Amino acid sequence: MLITRRMVFSSTLMLGALMVFASLIIYLHHRPLPAEVQSLTSAQFTAGTIDRKVRLPHDWVAQALPLKTGSYQLDFFLPSLPAEGWGVYLPALDLNAVVFLNGRRIGDGGRLAPPMARNHNRPLLFALPTDLLRPGDNRITIEIHSELRGRGLLGPVHLGAMTALAPHYRARYTLKITAMRIVTVATLAISALMLLMWWLRREEPMYLWFAVTAGFWLIYILNYHVIDIPLPTLAWVALVRFAALGWFVLSIVFFINRFLGLKQPRYEKALAVIYTALPLFMLTLEPAQMLAFGLRVYTPLVWLLGLDPAIKMTRAVWGRRDQEIIWLTFSGLAILSLGVHDILMNLGLIGREHGYFIPYAPPLTVIVFAVMLVRRFVNTLRASERLNRELERRVEQKVEEVRSAYDKLTAVEREQALNRERERIMRDMHDGVGGHLVSTLYMLQRGHTAPDEVREALQVALADLRLMIDSMDSAAEDLSAVLANLRSRLEPQLEKAGIRSRWQLGDLPSLADFGPEAALQIMRIVQEAITNIIKHAQASEMALSSAVAGGAVEITIRDNGVGLDAAATGPGHRGLTNMRQRAGRIGAILEVETAAPGTRVRLRWIPPPGDRV
Repeated sequence: MLITRRMVFSSTLMLGALMVFASLIIYLHHRPLPAEVQSLTSAQFTAGTIDRKVRLPHDWVAQALPLKTGSYQLDFFLPSLPAEGWGVYLPALDLNAVVFLNGRRIGDGGRLAPPMARNHNRPLLFALPTDLLRPGDNRITIEIHSELRGRGLLGPVHLGAMTALAPHYRARYTLKITAMRIVTVATLAISALMLLMWWLRREEPMYLWFAVTAGFWLIYILNYHVIDIPLPTLAWVALVRFAALGWFVLSIVFFINRFLGLKQPRYEKALAVIYTALPLFMLTLEPAQMLAFGLRVYTPLVWLLGLDPAIKMTRAVWGRRDQEIIWLTFSGLAILSLGVHDILMNLGLIGREHGYFIPYAPPLTVIVFAVMLVRRFVNTLRASERLNRELERRVEQKVEEVRSAYDKLTAVEREQALNRERERIMRDMHDGVGGHLVSTLYMLQRGHTAPDEVREALQVALADLRLMIDSMDSAAEDLSAVLANLRSRLEPQLEKAGIRSRWQLGDLPSLADFGPEAALQIMRIVQEAITNIIKHAQASEMALSSAVAGGAVEITIRDNGVGLDAAATGPGHRGLTNMRQRAGRIGAILEVETAAPGTRVRLRWIPPPGDRV
């Protein structure tokens, strides 16, 4: 990837912001006090058999003093009583303090019994009662209490008007306590946001690991702003101060692996086991041993682990030159640089009076990570929206293609249906009207044909033509309507022949697949059966009924005539043969039997599966 001007500008801006941020942290920790404030840097220190002059800041760790309690006497001179209220300001101490003025107790930093109030990161300001001050020599006595042996510390002590001390105290309190609490709330909100983003995109676990990383950081910085702890001191130190820091850096390793797309399952499992077992091991040690192990072994191992993501990010920057990776590298440098200060402090190479700097590094890094992940999430959503729009466009295009193909197919099917209908009509005309007309023409060509015979032949042809026309009617799908229409045509012929007719047409369902072909064949079968009754049966009555029985449509025609040989197939019985052939064309069954008296013709037609009745 080429380095663009935008990348150079944003990276320079990011580096400048980090430098300003680090400079601001250092300045706020070394902010000078007003000139009118007295700074007491010399004190008489007493503890057991120890009684000597010391310089402030006085660090028990650096002096290798295995103490839990020590007392500092600081003398100051007042030429006269001050006109306004004075106070004593302790910007740095470890772990708690009780303050006396001229032998009278004026305040403390909280609970002294275990677990002791933790003021290692909190400045203290006490008002000096005016009635205890006196012109001339005065003495302030400060008792330092440390729950863990040898961890006591007292920084410079400042005296002056409360109006001069209070602004500096509030600024340091904001820097040490309030800022940590704001960071806690902000990190909690970012962690919740990352969890929500992971819930929405669970196929990307880096959001989950970022939330886990932020969660461990939340636990770790509790050590810097919680005064009254809910756990025994040893458990708090082992789990919150040391273990949470290790798990925080470990989760960074997991996050970076997923951010860069690296898969190292065995390596990650081994790290998880090591950095979980070590804090549990610390819980088994004596307090002094646990603290020494945590500071001199576990914490350096944690920072050594921190080199893992730093190296991976550096290699990624060198290989990819990606803007986001450059940002992450710079923010990682912020953690590393401030972490070096804390490591040197733990090793006793620099003083502890300014406290730890590492709590100030991750907030900026968390913001960088959060901005990057939100940016990725938004870009993913935008890409998804673009993809959806593209898919919608393609779907519309395909729908239009399918619609066009369907219209073409429908047109082809319509044309094929028209061709089939034309062929059927031509076949029906050839078999029906055409046959009758050819027969009539042959009769005329033969000569000696009576006019009545010609008239009857033409009437038969005309009746067949009417049947064809009726079969193409829009009501042809309704078998009941077909039979009713046929009744209106045949009933006058029955009356003319002196035959009484009964039509019992049941309620037959409308059948979608009952088209002109089936309608014509059924009408011809019924017409042929009734024509046989009129011409040959010598009957006086005819009954036609229609009903549904056993999933089939049944049409029954019965007369009381002389009967008919249903098995006969000779020349005189071509009508029965034609009826059976017509029934076979539509898949129907024709039954003809003697009914004593007369004949019964039954047509059974089973509709296709889609039209079962």
